[in-house]
Amino acid sequence: MREEQRDVNNQLDNWHGVKSLQKSLEKVCRGRVRDEGITWHRQLEDKLQSLRIHANFALRNCNADEETLRKLLLIALEHYQNRHGSCLSTSRCKTDPNYEPSKIVITSDTAISLLRKALSSSNLYSNAELYRCNMSTAHVESFNNCLNICQAKRIALSDITYCTRSLLIVRHCNENVGREISNVYTTRLGKKKNQLQTATHNYRNTLWIKFLYTESHPHSSS
Repeated sequence: MREEQRDVNNQLDNWHGVKSLQKSLEKVCRGRVRDEGITWHRQLEDKLQSLRIHANFALRNCNADEETLRKLLLIALEHYQNRHGSCLSTSRCKTDPNYEPSKIVITSDTAISLLRKALSSSNLYSNAELYRCNMSTAHVESFNNCLNICQAKRIALSDITYCTRSLLIVRHCNENVGREISNVYTTRLGKKKNQLQTATHNYRNTLWIKFLYTESHPHSSS
């Protein structure tokens, strides 16, 4: 890829980056009673989910700049100490004159040190330059699902068939990416899910017409 596809940018997936950060945070937000104040701290135990949300916010608003991403991630350190000098001007702690912290205010140096280490040692922070994609993870996963359907792992394909299927997958995904939501339904477990509009296959007609034209004009350059 480095030698033959020089225009391709290597990047890491945002969802997995946040997932990796969550694993680092879990170690300092909870643990055994005997390890409290050593490997984790009680002042951090209510911040796991909000830090995950904050990480997603940082990824969406860093404009693909690694230093901005790192800076946004570390804002949480001061914010949870009820110090908001570094918080964004659009944050509620800046805009609401009656703002009160909804989480335990961090007063322990140990808790601050543990949180700082968890944030700065995470893959999301140390490899911030590789998290520059604004594409939705859902779109990436949807493309991967198409690959698995059309290129089943247990079926041996010839090179030409493999390449043909790859190109068809790209055509299909390009035509159907970003489809509008047609319905919102609730699963048996009470979780709401979005139902997208039915996928279209207009590219088949385009390819068929092009094939017929090529067959009838074998010496044409188009």
